[in-house]
Amino acid sequence: DALVFSSPARPWRDVLVAGRWVLSGRQHAGHERIARRFEAAMQALWGDSGATAG
Repeated sequence: DALVFSSPARPWRDVLVAGRWVLSGRQHAGHERIARRFEAAMQALWGDSGATAG
């Protein structure tokens, strides 16, 4: 765990877990879904106050 969480940079390019690629080309497999859910959560919390980016 220390190797992964204390690395100053992002050296991990591709990660395979239990036969599934979860990181490919330094992008998480669920990146788009996670970003959409995060944006929806911020909209629910902050509305149109300008607190969200994008």
